Amino acid sequence: MNLAFAKANVAVLKPKMDAADGVTPQKKSLVPAAIGIVAGNLGAFLLTRLVAHLLYTVSATDPAIFLPSTLLLTLSCVAASALPALRSSRVSPALLLQAE
Repeated sequence: MNLAFAKANVAVLKPKMDAADGVTPQKKSLVPAAIGIVAGNLGAFLLTRLVAHLLYTVSATDPAIFLPSTLLLTLSCVAASALPALRSSRVSPALLLQAE
């Protein structure tokens, strides 16, 4: 592990080191994502009346439509917050502190 790699990851690792209260950056990033998914599903459910006349073989509030889209969005949010966490876990804290 070289020093340039450690310096490039300071912004990713420093919040993780500062999270003494147990709230990690990953948890902080998933809360707005969960709020957005719930608000989006609620908005989509309320606006189904506008597109109900366009649907022929499925109802506008079909759970088989809402559930997969919710799962896909949740998985993408988890992946988006987990990738920086995995990247920062590869940096040695001793090397990072030496760089500062």
